[in-house]
Amino acid sequence: MIYEFRDVGFHGKIVRFIKPLNFNSDGPEVAPIDQLVKIGEAIEQAEPATIVVIMSGQGDTGFNHKIPGRVEFMEEFWPSYRRLPDDYYDWDSVESE
Repeated sequence: MIYEFRDVGFHGKIVRFIKPLNFNSDGPEVAPIDQLVKIGEAIEQAEPATIVVIMSGQGDTGFNHKIPGRVEFMEEFWPSYRRLPDDYYDWDSVESE
């Protein structure tokens, strides 16, 4: 799967937003969550200072709540982050294995 990502630094960590290539995360479609979850888990295992946020469509986002301290970190992050439409940002793309 080819996906797009962009990184935001916050309190010594990287918050990485991921979505399928050319996917409008605010649009009516829903992303293939299972594939994105696997990609996110692989990224977080390889890069412990990175928190992956999956952009699943219809304006929804999600992240791994099972990692201790993650929910609290994201509760602090969200108020400081203003989400704009996808086209506003520059995205990098990569193909997962």
